[in-house]
Amino acid sequence: MIAEHNAQVGESAAATVDIAHRPAESTRQSFIRITMQLIDELGESGVRVEDIVEKSGHSVSSLYHYFGNIRGLIEESQMSRLSELPTGAVNYFLEAVKKATTTEELCQHIIDSLDMIFDLKHATSRMGRLQAVGNANMNPVFTAEVAKRYRVAVDESVKALVLARDRGLISPDVDLEAYSLWIATMSSARTIMDIDNDPVATEKWMDVTRTSVLYYLGLIP
Repeated sequence: MIAEHNAQVGESAAATVDIAHRPAESTRQSFIRITMQLIDELGESGVRVEDIVEKSGHSVSSLYHYFGNIRGLIEESQMSRLSELPTGAVNYFLEAVKKATTTEELCQHIIDSLDMIFDLKHATSRMGRLQAVGNANMNPVFTAEVAKRYRVAVDESVKALVLARDRGLISPDVDLEAYSLWIATMSSARTIMDIDNDPVATEKWMDVTRTSVLYYLGLIP
């Protein structure tokens, strides 16, 4: 059943990540967005104040007002990556679990959530988050913030799974925190598959991941 699953996310999941009507972008958001693009294109060492100012249309004084210096902007931009997809996926999953009334429905919601998290279109974001985590080791403040943001995502995932457990939809013996930590770190493993760029191997990896998750939660024998 898992191998034949069509890894296409439903409309409600897509709406969580892709917002049709976004509010006007603030100066701060503009700086962060452009800096993230430059990091993707050039790496952190290639990010220059003059390029950011030119592309954003905002002043150097505004950049220093919001971020203090170029390093502060780079760190804030890298940090913003950590909240991009995991938060949306966890929120979608939480709402989906609230609606699930059978194990079959819960299985489908979990598969949809995994497919959304690991979709190929998020490869660049995954790579950026991995880079941000790597940079954390060189800055104690940054390290603490990275840990804090991942912990928030894990706690929200646990909250959703507690709802499912209390309704008898998943095994009461499951360590929900360990499971949520595992899923949070699987994004790094998916990045290796992005680099490998083998669609057949990636689908096999996805099938093993889906099956392992459902088995661990006691949803399939």
